[in-house]
Amino acid sequence: MNPEIEKLLAQLQPIHPPEPISFWPPAPGWWGLAALLFIASPWLFFRLRRFFQARRPIREALIELEQIAASYQKNQDGLQLLQKLSVLLRRVAMQRYGRPATAALTGQKWLAFLDQTGQTKAFSQGAGELLASGPYRLVEPDDPNALLAIVRAWIRAKPMPLNNTP
Repeated sequence: MNPEIEKLLAQLQPIHPPEPISFWPPAPGWWGLAALLFIASPWLFFRLRRFFQARRPIREALIELEQIAASYQKNQDGLQLLQKLSVLLRRVAMQRYGRPATAALTGQKWLAFLDQTGQTKAFSQGAGELLASGPYRLVEPDDPNALLAIVRAWIRAKPMPLNNTP
């Protein structure tokens, strides 16, 4: 290299890196976000609490349904399966739609109610037909898994408004 350039390079000061960026105090945008979260946290807490409280009966009904299915797998008693499913559906329907709208429904009106509120035809035209008379006629379900599936789907379904027609 040229000695003149080397002499000039030797006179240069070493490079000093800038100070690291501090985490404190935060930028104004972070202060705004913190204030927004502080203000919104009670509202969010109560909304989440209401959501989980509303879903609790559904979770409990699904747990009970799984216990009924396990009991059936163990005992293979179709009559007991139909009786327990009928009681479970009745309890969930009364909780969702109230006792006056559901307690007096029997037979085909009960199945029509389940079809209307579950937006299906599986109760009146499918495996769910046995729920109307099966527990009383000592009839075994042909496909208990299909029956369990439609009951599970009905419990999980979003509650539908009643039209006073069942």
